[in-house]
Amino acid sequence: MPIYMNVNGISGSTTAAGYEGWITIDSVQWSSNRPISTTGEVSKRAKAALSMAEVVVTKQGDGSSGHLWQEHLKAGTSDGKTVEFHWVSTGSISEKSQTVFQKMKLENALISSFATSSRSDERTVEILSFNFTKIECTYQEMEKVGTKTSKPFVASFDLSKD
Repeated sequence: MPIYMNVNGISGSTTAAGYEGWITIDSVQWSSNRPISTTGEVSKRAKAALSMAEVVVTKQGDGSSGHLWQEHLKAGTSDGKTVEFHWVSTGSISEKSQTVFQKMKLENALISSFATSSRSDERTVEILSFNFTKIECTYQEMEKVGTKTSKPFVASFDLSKD
């Protein structure tokens, strides 16, 4: 199942229908944490503020690499970008269909870390970390691969307000 990323103003090398110019990525990782202390009565648990980790992306080197690195270098002077991710389920080859089953959008995103690793016999692997002020995730329940079963569920969090 491919994962595509779109960073406004930066073109990628993806040629998949509907995602031309997006960036194909290998993995996305993010998390949130809200420490909760259980002492005494369960109903009086102490809840700390939510901590949202940066979104970490792993991708192969491609036509977007230099532009992403340049964006990282100027992160201190940039207003941030809108970054979108789509997790796509592809149907059978005969169907030539694809269904987006998860989306994530980051607003005011800055590339806080950019690392590369390579070997002489392989393409460069890049690991980027995105810091952001707002995140929105859309989840689409799927009955089976490529088949939507319900309305999407959308959840968001604005770190500048919440």
